[in-house]
Amino acid sequence: MKQAKREPAERGEDKPVEGVRPSLAARWALKAVAWYRRSLSPLSPPCCRYYPTCSTYALTAIERFGACKGGALAVLRLLRCRPWSNGGIDDVPARFSLFYRFRWSKAHEEPRLVPLAWARGGTKPMASLKETI
Repeated sequence: MKQAKREPAERGEDKPVEGVRPSLAARWALKAVAWYRRSLSPLSPPCCRYYPTCSTYALTAIERFGACKGGALAVLRLLRCRPWSNGGIDDVPARFSLFYRFRWSKAHEEPRLVPLAWARGGTKPMASLKETI
């Protein structure tokens, strides 16, 4: 049985392998989040305290780490999203760890002032909105 070749991880980051299809459980989890976004999310007003939203975080985590690890990160994110939370920017970590928010963890990442997508040269939502006006 041939397995997909994985490139060596750079700086300890888990990277998804290009061209490898997600597992059946990951596909079901992605479909469940997509159903939530399509069916239930429009019924309530936007009130997310974090960027990216919890559903976007869950999609990214499941795509990056699979159904079990990504799902665990998504559940922990939902538990952090509560009325007395300050919120802020909370990207999916580059390395998997349930404790990436603690300083003693090897996967610890400092809180960001700008989202990771913006720092990597991605488009800013407001910039693309201004271009269309």
